[in-house]
Formats: sequence, C-alpha cells, structure tokens
Amino acid sequence: MTKRQRDRVYYLILGAVTVLFLFTRLFRLDSVPFTATGMHVDELGAAYDSFCIANYGVDQYLYRFPVYFKCFGEGQNALYTYLAAIIFKIGVVSVFNYRLAAVIMAFLAYISLYFLARRLFRDRIYALAALALMTIMPVYMMSEHWGLECYLFLSTSIIAMNFLVCGIHTGKGGFYLLSGIMWGISLYTYAITYIVVPPFLLLALIYLLYTGKVSIRNIIPAAVPVILLGIPLLIQQLVMMGFIPPFTFLRAVDFWVPEFYRGSDLSPSYIPENLVKTPYICLVADYLKYNSNPAFGVIYYFSIPFVLTGIFKALQSALHSIRSRVYDDMAMLFLFYLVGRIATLFVMLPNTNRVNELYFPYLIFTVLGIKYALRRIGKRQAGFIIAAVYAVCFLCFARYFYFNREPSLNNDTKWEPDDYIVVDMHTSLAVREVLDMADDRRVQMIINDGGSHWWMSVCLAAGISPYDFNRHESKEPYHGKGFDIGVPDELDLSGDTVYLIQGELDHITDYLVSQGFSNDIVRYGGYSIVTKQ
Repeated sequence: MTKRQRDRVYYLILGAVTVLFLFTRLFRLDSVPFTATGMHVDELGAAYDSFCIANYGVDQYLYRFPVYFKCFGEGQNALYTYLAAIIFKIGVVSVFNYRLAAVIMAFLAYISLYFLARRLFRDRIYALAALALMTIMPVYMMSEHWGLECYLFLSTSIIAMNFLVCGIHTGKGGFYLLSGIMWGISLYTYAITYIVVPPFLLLALIYLLYTGKVSIRNIIPAAVPVILLGIPLLIQQLVMMGFIPPFTFLRAVDFWVPEFYRGSDLSPSYIPENLVKTPYICLVADYLKYNSNPAFGVIYYFSIPFVLTGIFKALQSALHSIRSRVYDDMAMLFLFYLVGRIATLFVMLPNTNRVNELYFPYLIFTVLGIKYALRRIGKRQAGFIIAAVYAVCFLCFARYFYFNREPSLNNDTKWEPDDYIVVDMHTSLAVREVLDMADDRRVQMIINDGGSHWWMSVCLAAGISPYDFNRHESKEPYHGKGFDIGVPDELDLSGDTVYLIQGELDHITDYLVSQGFSNDIVRYGGYSIVTKQ
C-alpha cells in the first residue's frame, strides 16, 4: 500500500470515528439518561437560570450576571449556565438545546485530544486510538450526554492541556494565552478545580523552569488570564464565607450570600476513608446510575490493566525527565494526574462526577498501556484483537445506555431510586404543547401546584420571567401575561381561553365539554387540553 493510500484509509477511519462520536452524543440527547419526561434537578436549575440570563440578564433569584449561581440555595457553577444561555438566545429553550452545550464542549475537547495525542505519542495511529476510546468509553458517553455542569472540567482540561503543550513546543505566546484562558475558564466548571488547577499550574511551572524548557517571560501570557479569571471567584468565595458583605460590581455583577456554605465538601478528614474507596470509584463505578454501571465500569474492565501499565510508564517518564532535566510531555500529564488524584482524597462522598478530570489522563494512560503491550507482544494481530474486544464492549454498552436503562417515571414530582432527584417533566411538556396551540388565546392551567421543582419546570416551559417566578408562592394562583394557574372564580366559556386540566380534576373537564368544548388528552401524564373552536 502506498503512502497516499495509507493516508486515505487513515482519514476515512478518522472521519468514521468522528461521525460515531457525534452520533453517540446527539442520539436521543433529550431523552437519555432520564427519559423524555425527566430532567435531573441540577439540570433544571441551571436551565432555568440560563433562560433567565438569556432573556432578562438576571438569574432566578434576580441576581445580575453572577459568577457563581445560587440555584437551589447551595450554589452552582457558572460556565454551563452561560453556555446554555447563549444557545437559548440563538435557538429555542429545550432539553436538547440545554444539553447541547455539553456536546459542543466535548467536541472541542475531541478535536484538542487529536492534536495533543499526536504530540504525546508521536504517532498518528495512537492519536486515532485515543479518539476512538474517547468515543466509546462509558464515562465519556455518559458524562457528555447530559448537562451536569461539573463534567465540563473534563472537556476544558483537555483543551487547556493541548494549548499548553502547543505553547511549550512552539514557544508562541498565543498558545500560552489560550491555555491560560482555558485553565481560568475551568475554574467556573466545578469547585474541585480550586484545588486542582492552581497546584497543577504551580508544579508545571516549577517543572518547566527546572528542565529549562521555558522562562518566566514565556509563562506570563498564561498566568495573567488565570489570575484575572480567578479573581471574581475568589471574591465570591470571600463573600460566601462572610469576609466581605454582598455587593454589586459596577451595577452589572451581583456577589451574593448562600443559605449555607458548603465548605465541608473538602476536608483532610476524608483522606483515610478515601484512600480505600477512591480506587474503586475512579476505575470501576460509583453508586449513581447516571454516572456508571458496575456491569461495564467507567472505562471498561478490559482497560484497567492498560491504565495501570500506562500509569507506571508515565511515572517512569516523569522520573527520568526529572533526573535528566529534559522536558517530557508525558511528565506534564502525569503531574496533572497526580494533583487530581491527590485532590480526590479530600472530597466528601467522592463519585465519578467529582473526580471527572482523572478520566483525561486515564484515557492517555490506556493508550500508553496498549502501545507498550503491542510492542512487547510484537504481533500485529494483537492490535486487531484489542480493537475487536473494545468494539464488542461498546456495542453491549450502547445497547444498555440508549435502550435498556430508562427509569419509569410516574406522576410524582420526584423520582429518587438512586439517591438523586429526577424532576417529572410531564406538566411542563403539557404546558409547552398547549401554549404552542393556543394561537394567542389565554391559557388557563387548572392543576394542583407541585412545589418549587414543579413550578420551576413550568416556568422554563412557559417562558415565565424570573420576576414572576419570585412573586409566585406555592399553592397560590399565578396570573401572568396570557397564562394563569389555578381554579378561576368563573370559567370563560367564550372560547377565548384554552384550558389545561389535570387528570384527577376531570369534573371540570366534563363541565366544559358539556358547554361545547372539545377534549384532547395529551400524551404527558393524562392532562386534558380543553378548547372551543
């Protein structure tokens, strides 16, 4: 086979892997992992904040462009909310579009991984292997298929590391600047980044100066954006801890006080227990079904020997680099892994999403372990066998993930089989349907109020402003522009009102039908849409 033919085959495979990556992320994006009528409570809170920011410039509590969102009172990281707000501003508000932010960031990480892996392995075949594993590994498929904000750290760390390594190799300040921006942005993905990013960057600086690869002058373009982007979060933390009173900066950004401060989420007291628990959590599975499944593992059990081998080989590279004072890309990656792994020991109740940054080095270590094994075996057929095993694992996992794992949501407002909350979206979907068909007629929703999560889902579906959201109180009627909730003192029989009525209130439906209205049962939870032509 000629070089041109080999190149053609290579890029055909690369294109096929890329198509598979996008398909696995976009397929059933609005209905997996929580069904078409369910949304994780953290997704719901961030999605409504995104809607509010996109349309009103405040969050659901009327705070102006916060750097850290209050959400349900305990705080939520800002990056995902602002990304989703941009998408909502361009397109419609929907579960698909909210989760699209995760897919976009994952695809940027996918592109970055290709260039990074080519430098790390100095071999485009192993760069392709890294992309393939990112495409099919359970932790990547699951984390990039729904909108939990902390998982963005996995994507941003890959992008930031690629720019950093490019800067180191080329000496170009633009790459250092982009790296600093991405590391700074990473601080807005998850609180864990506060004890991962700064220590890693400090160790990386010491290592780079020690090996003579860079000078202080080279690092300045990377350091400045990290510091500038970190200052607002530092101020917010000081406000939350009570050292600074809440205030508004330039009438544009509100710094607020939480109902309670989650400082106990990070503590050295967790180290003894986490030394025992975290190896299993990091490499096998945790207790949350939306994060992992013990039947497959987070990276497939087949990968674990390769990961362990890769860790050992990366450690060897790092030690040799330090002894010889010669820079090594793999040593940089090992430093990131080491800091991230130590950080997991300080985390309360560690789980897959709380250690998500580790799956970036684990992916590289897997490829490194495969590369080492193939060289030791020395037979080309071994590579095809490894690829075949991964293909079988992927097909089995995909069947489970997309078709066999959906929980059955009932008409309750919550579903909590796995120590997490899924908000039943039956009502909000019914609201969206009746609003779409109302044709400028008033909508009257006759239903029992289901509490804060229920109300937030209705506000998101109906496009109710955060100002109205804050005026409404549970179990009291809501009267807004073109949309009311509650039983009116007098029913409008003229046909200028479209009614959405809960199933157990069918006596009202029966009365309206007797007055010439028609009744259509919507497919979400048995609600009735009652109209008069």
